[in-house]
Amino acid sequence: MSLNTHPVRSEQPEVVTIHGYVTGTGAADPTLTEGAGVKSVTRAPTGIYTFSFLDKHVKLIGWHFDFGAATPADVKGFSAAADDLDTTGDNDTLAVSVFDAADAAADLAAAQYMTFTFVFRMTEVTTE
Repeated sequence: MSLNTHPVRSEQPEVVTIHGYVTGTGAADPTLTEGAGVKSVTRAPTGIYTFSFLDKHVKLIGWHFDFGAATPADVKGFSAAADDLDTTGDNDTLAVSVFDAADAAADLAAAQYMTFTFVFRMTEVTTE
């Protein structure tokens, strides 16, 4: 076992951060390329990607998405918005909507990808 020489510090207790990315496949489920803590990512309907997580979380306290592509201009103006964290099932889920430059729902094509960061609180305890 090695000692973590770069511990993460947070103003809130019991915070978990998940980083990763999905690669587009058009109108099918994307490929989860990285993302320890993410069980799966499914697509339905157009432009909506539902992330299913391995652990149960108390609250989603932050998220961030970026887009890239083999031809960067193909994702110019893309944006994303996250829904509320759904904690009612066996696995927490989060629906993420992807939009193109015209603000229309958009699927990620094969040469496009979306990076993500999710920050969760694992306890009801907060700091004042």
